[in-house]
Amino acid sequence: MSGHFNQIFGKFDDALNKSRSEEYKLSILLSQNGFSFTLFHPESNFFSGLASFDYKGSKKINEYCTGLRKLSENNEYLTLKYSDISILYETSKTTLIPFPVFSETDKEQFSTFNFNRNPEDVVMFDKLTNLEAYNVFLIPEEIQKILTSLFPGCKIHSHTSALIESTLLYCKNLPVKKRAFVNVRKTSIDIIITEGNKLLYQNSFSYMSKEDFIYYILLVLEQLKINPEEIDLNLSGLIEKDSKLFEIAFKYIRNVRFEKLSETFLYSYVIKEIPEHYFLNLININRCEL
Repeated sequence: MSGHFNQIFGKFDDALNKSRSEEYKLSILLSQNGFSFTLFHPESNFFSGLASFDYKGSKKINEYCTGLRKLSENNEYLTLKYSDISILYETSKTTLIPFPVFSETDKEQFSTFNFNRNPEDVVMFDKLTNLEAYNVFLIPEEIQKILTSLFPGCKIHSHTSALIESTLLYCKNLPVKKRAFVNVRKTSIDIIITEGNKLLYQNSFSYMSKEDFIYYILLVLEQLKINPEEIDLNLSGLIEKDSKLFEIAFKYIRNVRFEKLSETFLYSYVIKEIPEHYFLNLININRCEL
Protein backbone atom coordinates (compact mmCIF):
# COMPACT_ATOMS: atom_id res chain seq x y z
CA MET A 1 0.00 0.00 0.00
CA SER A 2 1.41 3.40 -0.98
CA GLY A 3 1.96 6.19 1.50
CA HIS A 4 -0.29 9.21 1.64
CA PHE A 5 -0.15 12.85 2.73
CA ASN A 6 -2.73 14.13 5.22
CA GLN A 7 -3.38 17.87 5.35
CA ILE A 8 -2.85 19.37 8.79
CA PHE A 9 -3.14 23.01 7.75
CA GLY A 10 -4.17 24.86 4.62
CA LYS A 11 -5.36 28.45 4.33
CA PHE A 12 -5.20 30.92 1.45
CA ASP A 13 -6.09 34.58 1.14
CA ASP A 14 -9.51 35.35 -0.34
CA ALA A 15 -7.85 37.72 -2.83
CA LEU A 16 -5.67 34.95 -4.30
CA ASN A 17 -6.49 34.72 -8.01
CA LYS A 18 -5.89 31.17 -9.21
CA SER A 19 -6.48 32.17 -12.82
CA ARG A 20 -3.34 34.35 -12.56
CA SER A 21 -1.18 31.73 -10.86
CA GLU A 22 1.77 32.44 -13.17
CA GLU A 23 2.25 35.71 -11.29
CA TYR A 24 3.08 33.70 -8.14
CA LYS A 25 6.07 31.75 -6.86
CA LEU A 26 5.53 28.31 -5.41
CA SER A 27 7.91 27.30 -2.61
CA ILE A 28 7.92 23.73 -1.30
CA LEU A 29 9.52 22.11 1.75
CA LEU A 30 9.82 18.35 1.35
CA SER A 31 10.89 15.81 3.98
CA GLN A 32 10.44 12.12 4.66
CA ASN A 33 7.78 13.14 7.19
CA GLY A 34 5.82 15.71 5.26
CA PHE A 35 5.22 18.32 2.57
CA SER A 36 4.53 22.04 2.96
CA PHE A 37 4.14 24.83 0.43
CA THR A 38 3.51 28.54 0.26
CA LEU A 39 2.47 30.98 -2.47
CA PHE A 40 4.28 34.29 -2.86
CA HIS A 41 3.41 37.21 -5.18
CA PRO A 42 6.71 38.98 -5.99
CA GLU A 43 5.17 42.09 -7.54
CA SER A 44 3.27 42.94 -4.35
CA ASN A 45 5.84 41.25 -2.07
CA PHE A 46 2.93 39.35 -0.51
CA PHE A 47 2.51 35.82 0.86
CA SER A 48 -1.00 34.63 0.02
CA GLY A 49 -1.25 31.29 1.77
CA LEU A 50 0.34 28.15 3.14
CA ALA A 51 -0.47 24.46 3.42
CA SER A 52 1.20 21.62 5.29
CA PHE A 53 0.79 17.84 5.14
CA ASP A 54 2.01 14.90 7.25
CA TYR A 55 3.23 11.81 5.44
CA LYS A 56 1.85 8.47 6.61
CA GLY A 57 2.75 5.02 5.37
CA SER A 58 5.67 3.13 3.90
CA LYS A 59 9.17 4.58 3.96
CA LYS A 60 9.98 2.86 0.66
CA ILE A 61 10.95 5.52 -1.85
CA ASN A 62 8.71 4.25 -4.65
CA GLU A 63 5.64 4.25 -2.39
CA TYR A 64 6.56 7.67 -0.99
CA CYS A 65 6.76 8.97 -4.56
CA THR A 66 3.37 7.48 -5.36
CA GLY A 67 1.89 9.40 -2.44
CA LEU A 68 3.66 12.54 -3.62
CA ARG A 69 2.19 12.17 -7.11
CA LYS A 70 -1.33 11.72 -5.73
CA LEU A 71 -0.95 14.84 -3.59
CA SER A 72 0.32 17.01 -6.45
CA GLU A 73 -2.37 15.81 -8.86
CA ASN A 74 -5.28 16.29 -6.45
CA ASN A 75 -4.44 19.53 -4.67
CA GLU A 76 -6.12 22.51 -6.32
CA TYR A 77 -3.06 24.75 -5.89
CA LEU A 78 -0.36 22.26 -6.87
CA THR A 79 -1.94 21.67 -10.28
CA LEU A 80 -1.56 25.35 -11.28
CA LYS A 81 1.27 26.89 -13.29
CA TYR A 82 3.72 29.22 -11.53
CA SER A 83 6.38 31.69 -12.62
CA ASP A 84 8.96 30.07 -10.36
CA ILE A 85 9.10 26.89 -8.29
CA SER A 86 11.68 26.28 -5.56
CA ILE A 87 11.88 23.07 -3.56
CA LEU A 88 13.77 22.67 -0.28
CA TYR A 89 14.67 19.04 0.30
CA GLU A 90 15.42 18.09 3.90
CA THR A 91 18.58 16.02 4.13
CA SER A 92 21.43 15.54 6.59
CA LYS A 93 23.78 14.57 3.76
CA THR A 94 25.27 18.00 3.10
CA THR A 95 28.76 19.45 3.13
CA LEU A 96 30.09 22.97 2.60
CA ILE A 97 32.93 23.56 0.13
CA PRO A 98 34.56 27.05 -0.12
CA PHE A 99 34.47 28.77 -3.52
CA PRO A 100 38.24 28.39 -4.20
CA VAL A 101 38.19 24.65 -3.49
CA PHE A 102 34.99 23.67 -5.28
CA SER A 103 34.89 22.27 -8.80
CA GLU A 104 31.70 20.88 -10.34
CA THR A 105 33.71 18.09 -11.95
CA ASP A 106 34.79 16.97 -8.46
CA LYS A 107 31.32 16.93 -6.88
CA GLU A 108 31.15 13.12 -6.99
CA GLN A 109 34.48 12.94 -5.17
CA PHE A 110 33.32 15.44 -2.54
CA SER A 111 30.20 13.36 -1.90
CA THR A 112 32.09 10.06 -1.67
CA PHE A 113 34.55 11.55 0.80
CA ASN A 114 31.93 13.15 3.04
CA PHE A 115 28.91 10.82 2.95
CA ASN A 116 27.91 7.21 3.27
CA ARG A 117 26.39 7.38 -0.19
CA ASN A 118 23.71 5.02 -1.49
CA PRO A 119 23.91 3.90 -5.14
CA GLU A 120 20.57 5.57 -5.93
CA ASP A 121 21.67 9.00 -4.61
CA VAL A 122 22.23 11.94 -6.96
CA VAL A 123 24.77 14.67 -6.13
CA MET A 124 23.49 18.25 -6.30
CA PHE A 125 24.84 21.57 -5.06
CA ASP A 126 23.78 25.11 -4.18
CA LYS A 127 25.83 28.27 -4.53
CA LEU A 128 25.74 30.23 -1.26
CA THR A 129 26.73 33.77 -2.16
CA ASN A 130 26.76 35.19 1.37
CA LEU A 131 28.86 32.32 2.67
CA GLU A 132 31.09 32.21 -0.42
CA ALA A 133 30.77 28.43 -0.51
CA TYR A 134 28.90 25.65 -2.24
CA ASN A 135 26.56 23.32 -0.37
CA VAL A 136 26.91 19.82 -1.82
CA PHE A 137 24.05 17.45 -0.97
CA LEU A 138 22.49 14.12 -1.90
CA ILE A 139 18.94 13.32 -2.98
CA PRO A 140 17.56 9.93 -4.05
CA GLU A 141 17.33 9.84 -7.85
CA GLU A 142 13.73 8.64 -7.80
CA ILE A 143 12.67 11.63 -5.71
CA GLN A 144 14.61 14.03 -7.93
CA LYS A 145 12.95 12.59 -11.04
CA ILE A 146 9.42 12.76 -9.70
CA LEU A 147 9.91 16.35 -8.52
CA THR A 148 11.12 17.48 -11.94
CA SER A 149 8.23 15.57 -13.52
CA LEU A 150 5.51 16.97 -11.26
CA PHE A 151 6.98 20.50 -11.15
CA PRO A 152 8.70 21.18 -14.49
CA GLY A 153 11.44 23.78 -14.28
CA CYS A 154 11.66 23.54 -10.50
CA LYS A 155 14.88 24.33 -8.65
CA ILE A 156 15.81 21.81 -5.97
CA HIS A 157 17.90 22.96 -3.01
CA SER A 158 19.07 21.58 0.31
CA HIS A 159 16.98 22.97 3.16
CA THR A 160 20.23 23.94 4.92
CA SER A 161 21.14 26.26 2.05
CA ALA A 162 18.13 28.47 2.75
CA LEU A 163 18.77 28.25 6.51
CA ILE A 164 22.38 29.37 6.19
CA GLU A 165 21.80 32.15 3.65
CA SER A 166 18.76 33.64 5.38
CA THR A 167 20.51 33.49 8.78
CA LEU A 168 23.57 35.31 7.45
CA LEU A 169 21.32 37.94 5.86
CA TYR A 170 19.50 38.38 9.17
CA CYS A 171 22.78 38.82 11.09
CA LYS A 172 24.35 41.12 8.52
CA ASN A 173 23.22 44.41 10.04
CA LEU A 174 23.11 43.35 13.69
CA PRO A 175 25.78 44.14 16.30
CA VAL A 176 28.66 41.68 15.98
CA LYS A 177 28.39 38.93 18.57
CA LYS A 178 27.96 35.16 18.67
CA ARG A 179 24.41 33.87 18.12
CA ALA A 180 22.93 30.36 18.05
CA PHE A 181 20.10 29.28 15.75
CA VAL A 182 18.29 25.95 16.01
CA ASN A 183 15.77 24.81 13.43
CA VAL A 184 13.61 22.03 14.85
CA ARG A 185 12.30 19.27 12.61
CA LYS A 186 10.25 16.21 13.53
CA THR A 187 13.22 13.99 14.38
CA SER A 188 16.23 16.25 13.65
CA ILE A 189 17.63 19.66 14.48
CA ASP A 190 19.83 22.01 12.47
CA ILE A 191 22.30 24.05 14.52
CA ILE A 192 23.91 27.24 13.20
CA ILE A 193 26.34 29.46 15.12
CA THR A 194 27.25 32.87 13.74
CA GLU A 195 29.39 35.82 14.71
CA GLY A 196 28.33 38.90 12.83
CA ASN A 197 27.76 37.76 9.26
CA LYS A 198 30.29 34.92 9.58
CA LEU A 199 29.28 31.28 9.88
CA LEU A 200 31.15 29.59 12.72
CA TYR A 201 29.33 26.28 12.70
CA GLN A 202 26.55 24.34 10.97
CA ASN A 203 25.44 20.75 11.41
CA SER A 204 22.35 18.56 11.74
CA PHE A 205 21.57 15.95 14.40
CA SER A 206 18.88 13.33 14.89
CA TYR A 207 17.11 13.29 18.25
CA MET A 208 14.61 11.00 19.94
CA SER A 209 14.12 12.76 23.27
CA LYS A 210 14.34 16.17 24.90
CA GLU A 211 17.63 15.02 26.44
CA ASP A 212 19.08 14.32 22.98
CA PHE A 213 17.84 17.72 21.85
CA ILE A 214 19.60 19.74 24.54
CA TYR A 215 22.67 17.48 24.54
CA TYR A 216 23.59 18.35 20.97
CA ILE A 217 23.00 22.07 21.50
CA LEU A 218 25.17 22.16 24.63
CA LEU A 219 27.80 19.97 22.97
CA VAL A 220 28.19 22.43 20.11
CA LEU A 221 28.38 25.39 22.50
CA GLU A 222 31.03 23.57 24.52
CA GLN A 223 33.07 22.74 21.42
CA LEU A 224 33.07 26.42 20.46
CA LYS A 225 33.78 27.49 24.06
CA ILE A 226 30.54 29.49 24.23
CA ASN A 227 28.91 30.09 27.62
CA PRO A 228 25.18 29.07 27.56
CA GLU A 229 24.56 31.95 29.96
CA GLU A 230 25.77 34.48 27.41
CA ILE A 231 24.50 33.25 24.02
CA ASP A 232 21.16 34.12 22.40
CA LEU A 233 19.38 30.94 21.26
CA ASN A 234 16.98 31.57 18.37
CA LEU A 235 14.44 28.81 17.69
CA SER A 236 12.46 28.07 14.55
CA GLY A 237 10.51 25.14 13.14
CA LEU A 238 8.38 22.56 14.91
CA ILE A 239 8.62 23.68 18.52
CA GLU A 240 6.13 25.35 20.86
CA LYS A 241 6.58 27.39 24.01
CA ASP A 242 4.70 24.87 26.16
CA SER A 243 6.70 21.91 24.78
CA LYS A 244 9.25 19.76 26.63
CA LEU A 245 11.89 20.85 24.11
CA PHE A 246 11.44 24.54 24.88
CA GLU A 247 11.28 23.84 28.60
CA ILE A 248 14.64 22.05 28.67
CA ALA A 249 16.27 24.63 26.39
CA PHE A 250 15.15 27.41 28.74
CA LYS A 251 16.47 25.42 31.71
CA TYR A 252 20.04 25.32 30.40
CA ILE A 253 20.29 28.47 28.25
CA ARG A 254 19.51 31.91 29.64
CA ASN A 255 18.32 33.74 26.52
CA VAL A 256 15.87 31.72 24.42
CA ARG A 257 13.53 33.25 21.84
CA PHE A 258 11.48 32.30 18.80
CA GLU A 259 12.47 33.77 15.46
CA LYS A 260 10.03 36.11 13.76
CA LEU A 261 8.91 36.59 10.19
CA SER A 262 11.06 38.94 8.15
CA GLU A 263 9.77 42.50 7.83
CA THR A 264 11.01 42.37 4.24
CA PHE A 265 7.67 40.81 3.20
CA LEU A 266 3.95 41.37 3.60
CA TYR A 267 1.76 38.53 4.86
CA SER A 268 -1.87 37.58 4.52
CA TYR A 269 -3.90 37.29 7.71
CA VAL A 270 -4.03 33.53 7.10
CA ILE A 271 -0.22 33.32 7.44
CA LYS A 272 -0.37 35.26 10.69
CA GLU A 273 -2.70 32.65 12.16
CA ILE A 274 0.32 30.31 12.33
CA PRO A 275 3.10 30.84 14.90
CA GLU A 276 5.70 32.96 13.09
CA HIS A 277 8.59 30.55 13.56
CA TYR A 278 6.87 27.38 12.30
CA PHE A 279 7.57 27.66 8.58
CA LEU A 280 10.29 30.29 8.65
CA ASN A 281 12.73 28.41 6.42
CA LEU A 282 10.07 27.76 3.78
CA ILE A 283 9.16 31.45 3.70
CA ASN A 284 12.76 32.68 3.86
CA ILE A 285 13.81 30.87 0.69
CA ASN A 286 12.29 33.90 -1.03
CA ARG A 287 15.01 36.05 0.59
CA CYS A 288 17.84 33.90 -0.77
CA GLU A 289 19.60 33.97 -4.11
CA LEU A 290 20.05 30.24 -4.57
